[in-house]
Amino acid sequence: MHKTFLAEMISAGRPVAWIYASLMVFPVMAAESGAGDVEFNTSFLDSAYTSDVDLRQFTHGNGMQAGEYLVDIWLNDDLLATQKLIFSKQPDGRVAVCMNPELLARLNVMPSALRDTEALSSGQCTPVEKIIPSARLTWDSGQQKLVVAIPQQDLEKTARGTVPQALWQNGSLAAFVGYNASAYQSQSAGDTFNSQYLSLNSGLNVGGWFLRHNGSLTNQTGSGSRYQSINTYIQHDVTPIRGRFLAGQANTSGRLFDSLSYTGVSVFSDDQMLPESQRGYAPEIRGIARSHARVTVSQGGNVIYETTVPAGAFVINDLYPTGYGGDLSVTVREADGSESTFLVPYASVTDLLRPGASRYEAVAGKYRQPDGRDGQPFYQATWQQGVTNILTLYGGMQFSDGYQAYQAGSAVSTPLGALALDVTQASTSTVRDKLSGQSYRITYNKLVSDTQSNIALAAYRFSTRDYLDFAQAMEYQNLQEGAPVHSGLLYRTKNRYSLTLSQGLAEGWGTISATGLSQNYWDHSGNDMQYQLGYTNRWKRLSYSLTATRNRAPQGSMQTNWLVSFSLPLGDERPVTFSSSLSHDSGGGLSEQVALAGTAGENQQMSWGVSGTHSEQDGSTGSVSGQYLSPWTSVNASAGVGRDNHTLSAGLSGSVVAHPHGVTFTPYTSDTWVVVNAPGAAGAEVNSYPGLKLDHWGNAVMPASMPYQRNPVSLDPKGLSDKVELESTTMNVVPRAGAVVVAEFATQQGYALLLTPAREDAGLPFGATITDSQGNTAGMVGQGGMVYARVSNKTGQLFTTVNHEGKASTCIMPFSVVDDAKTIQQITYTCRY
Repeated sequence: MHKTFLAEMISAGRPVAWIYASLMVFPVMAAESGAGDVEFNTSFLDSAYTSDVDLRQFTHGNGMQAGEYLVDIWLNDDLLATQKLIFSKQPDGRVAVCMNPELLARLNVMPSALRDTEALSSGQCTPVEKIIPSARLTWDSGQQKLVVAIPQQDLEKTARGTVPQALWQNGSLAAFVGYNASAYQSQSAGDTFNSQYLSLNSGLNVGGWFLRHNGSLTNQTGSGSRYQSINTYIQHDVTPIRGRFLAGQANTSGRLFDSLSYTGVSVFSDDQMLPESQRGYAPEIRGIARSHARVTVSQGGNVIYETTVPAGAFVINDLYPTGYGGDLSVTVREADGSESTFLVPYASVTDLLRPGASRYEAVAGKYRQPDGRDGQPFYQATWQQGVTNILTLYGGMQFSDGYQAYQAGSAVSTPLGALALDVTQASTSTVRDKLSGQSYRITYNKLVSDTQSNIALAAYRFSTRDYLDFAQAMEYQNLQEGAPVHSGLLYRTKNRYSLTLSQGLAEGWGTISATGLSQNYWDHSGNDMQYQLGYTNRWKRLSYSLTATRNRAPQGSMQTNWLVSFSLPLGDERPVTFSSSLSHDSGGGLSEQVALAGTAGENQQMSWGVSGTHSEQDGSTGSVSGQYLSPWTSVNASAGVGRDNHTLSAGLSGSVVAHPHGVTFTPYTSDTWVVVNAPGAAGAEVNSYPGLKLDHWGNAVMPASMPYQRNPVSLDPKGLSDKVELESTTMNVVPRAGAVVVAEFATQQGYALLLTPAREDAGLPFGATITDSQGNTAGMVGQGGMVYARVSNKTGQLFTTVNHEGKASTCIMPFSVVDDAKTIQQITYTCRY
């Protein structure tokens, strides 16, 4: 073993167990006695160091050593968690992994496959294999990885991506403030305009209760300062019904009825609590296999799912949603090699749910009017239920003083496309009159993979003259009572059409698309109209597009705009993107723009852009912009110069999070957080987040992007002090939505020692355990009698028990750190007994 190699591993922050493994590398041969057992070829060892060694600890269980370890736990091919486990030496000399209730819950084993579970309450070490006889354990000391292999028939059937509810974390007591601040100044024709804006998103977490407040502060020339409270609420998960309770100011979901602001209480379902493979709509696949068969599901020529099924009927109900459709081709390959194929229609609209799936919402509160004041009480309840692959039913109701609305509808998926149809009956009563009307809505979607044709969404709504939605009804009541109203809300829609189309052309010819919207009113002349045509393609590295839009302006005239744009990356390793565009609109004539944009920094934490524009209306203008993502905040600035004006702007964004280990700044904003804590590991980088490093106190904060799912947290030890080691560099956390979860990485701090025997015949036996003066395991003897250890003091002693002169004796090895600037202290030792 080369000392320089060891020094490199220590400076790179390799875990202690990895270095132990490096010291003990020698050829091994798999034993036939059991999965995971290994047999060492002792002829490759120097006999001078092995005469007194019991190698049974290495010939069983892949070299497990007794003690407590921070372990990556894998169930077959899936990483479950990173946690500490106890490895205990059994009477037969084997080292077993001790089962505990938390580990048993993670493994998700069927009750019929469990034995002697009452032994877990005895307080003694009960090996995993005693509780789960079919389990086979493999231990990789180099990676601190424990693989628990359990046959699929002994595991509970769960959808892909399922994380047991027992693992969902409420997180710690914490508070945070997210901010987005900006300042803007413009000067034109001698006039100066200034504007400042601050958006605040704050939270306080106590147990599983999450308090939130969102607001904004604005200040601008001519209008002064104003703080606007957007909402304040408290929420708590209701796990048994996969939902959430909320009290305070919030908005309804808008799934069936239009979204409304309210002050009150609500209970609603949260699809985030479902496994990813159960969210959205995807059809169940049912079939029959004649033998033990392989089932492959393809969409558009791409394989999206494969599984093995036993003979008989099978059901696949955990497909991940794949957009709004595309028929599924299912191939069943039998054991004899024969194949059969059938199609499952797949087209979706937003109202479709999987068979057995449901969504719900119940709200009771006061309607918050557009001016922010609380209006009259109202109540709303909605339910959506997936019945079969083909049919989803849904409905809901709204009640308030003088207003009632009922909705019923269904969504169907057919080979001709997906269709949803619903009707809403609404009645509005005032002191003067009573209105009653209906609104009918139909939506349609179809993707034809063979022709690359996609009708992404086509919708039509017709409302009778006396139909008012809730917001319109509240304004109408105010109007009848002589109170101030927002007249725009009283425009009663008669017809509304919307359409989105896309068509892929032959290979190399790009894609064309079209969107359109038309809307007219019962009591307002004219109609809203807009539509757009687009074409996109690329030639080698050059991307280009052509877009034409036409819409009706507020004054009633039609406006036509078109845009041609090009984009080309320059360079390979870190390209600078050159872009250019030419546009024309009815009011401003021609406009041309060219721009360059790129990134800089080791982690591309800096971005910049330069652009120039010329138009017939405004003449020539130029601008520069930049953004820097520091470990604590995100900074941006820009400047622009025109013919007779110039502008300046700057901004900051990020968050401040208070947690059990201190207060930490982060450049990101979120509602759900992971606090990364590794004592003494200042400077270590958090992978996947450019520029994010542990601060002086060993803390960093990253957003958690997947509530109720496993969020990987990984540290790069590059940049660590030579006196610090990470026991593990990766782990998973499973936060609830809104939680602040602490991911604690254990560290070892001190001085790294590499001890070599003063004489060849004085070396310690291979595999002997080294302890410090407190009795803690500090290292192990490797090849050639070498010992690697990490100690916290500059001077002291290390100990090990060996067979000396025919009896068990304690070897004492004094050490002294002479130059603490060295990465590793190289010391020779001679045992003192």
